[in-house]
Amino acid sequence: MKFNVLAICAILVATATVCVSQVDAAKNRASHSFVYSTSGTDITDPAFYTEVSFDDSDCPNDGALCALIIEDNDVYTLAEVIAQSKPMSWVGKPKVDDVSTGALGAKIQNELSTPGENLTPDGNGRVVYERD
Repeated sequence: MKFNVLAICAILVATATVCVSQVDAAKNRASHSFVYSTSGTDITDPAFYTEVSFDDSDCPNDGALCALIIEDNDVYTLAEVIAQSKPMSWVGKPKVDDVSTGALGAKIQNELSTPGENLTPDGNGRVVYERD
């Protein structure tokens, strides 16, 4: 009986440790705020995005792309730019040119084609803000 109680306690401690580790990892992810240039003509061109400290009151309505809140994995690194032969100016820019299923560009297109705004981060920590 003592063995069963100890085993159960060990499992509970291990489970709690894993849960706390996952929460800490989620808190430590860096997020980035990018505003889309109103002069931009192509939402899939990273050149039209500027990383800024973002206030959601800058994006008052629904309709056109305004801004993004994304995690590190949605931002081009130097290694990715070189490996994919992208313009060097894309380092540190959002991967909006990737419109494959589940990618950032597809998320933006889906949000813009759906009425209303969904300001709840998706499973990848992404939020798309819209304006008129």
